[in-house]
Amino acid sequence: MLWLLSAVMAATLAAGGIWLLRGPAEPALRVGPYAVSDEQLELRRRHVAVLYPDSAQPEVAAAQLVQGYLSAVVLAKYGTELDRRTWEAEALRVDRETRDPEMLGQLKAVYAADQESYLTVGLLPDFAQSRLFRYYRSASRFAEESRRRAAAFLDEAEQNPAEFEALAAKLGGLYRKVEADPELGLIPFGAAEDAAAPELRDESPRSRRERAIRARMAGDQAAQESAAARMLISRLGGVAAGAVYPRTLETGESFEAARVLDRRADGTLVVELVSFAKPDYGAWFWSEARTVPVVIRDAGLRDALRAKAAWAKDLQIAAP
Repeated sequence: MLWLLSAVMAATLAAGGIWLLRGPAEPALRVGPYAVSDEQLELRRRHVAVLYPDSAQPEVAAAQLVQGYLSAVVLAKYGTELDRRTWEAEALRVDRETRDPEMLGQLKAVYAADQESYLTVGLLPDFAQSRLFRYYRSASRFAEESRRRAAAFLDEAEQNPAEFEALAAKLGGLYRKVEADPELGLIPFGAAEDAAAPELRDESPRSRRERAIRARMAGDQAAQESAAARMLISRLGGVAAGAVYPRTLETGESFEAARVLDRRADGTLVVELVSFAKPDYGAWFWSEARTVPVVIRDAGLRDALRAKAAWAKDLQIAAP
């Protein structure tokens, strides 16, 4: 009878736009309306093992799930519900756009025929975090002060271009001088040769899969840096040497003002940039997330999570 009642409640929540993850009367963990059974927690632990074999502990899986579901709860607060259709669309997108079908196949094999857990335990946590970050960066409400400060700086800099660096110190902007190279990206001025050399550091990847992931991330970062440089060169195309670009430039992290110092025959630019950082996403997220109740049934798992994740101390983690 209790099982039937739980099933009816889950169906009711799903119909209202929130899909309560399948779980027992006392789930392994609960974050707001999201509940995960012991079996689903184990599935996420095995999911972690595919990517990072040496990190496949229950507390790591729990940390990923908690952060993901907290993100989903915060998204709902700001008007974006992640319903089942959203997750199913994300599953199709992942199938279509994956650059590592072998790894995706291994992840799907973890969930086998349990499509619900694949969607809600395998995809939802990471998707919700990504979606919330994009929302935060695109919503002007969170960065209006930074935008205003950049505009005020630009007003003064256009009147006094030669005082670009001094105005940055006066108005609290972060000043830097860069070479914009379409191949190498935005390089600190005078450091082009050093930037082209490989970094000498021991990252000690622990598995073939981890090495592949890191290589892909490094490639993605290089491509993003090159794209940023090309975009800057394009935006500053009509600006004479010594002049200030008349509009603010927006990145994911800041609003910027730019002044062209030199145009070179090879198409590269020397540019002064002054940045006004947007509010820190992490600080905002945890200020929102700490109000969401988190329940973890097992005391050992609660203690392990608090020991491994520094952010856990700020949450309302309780026993059932």
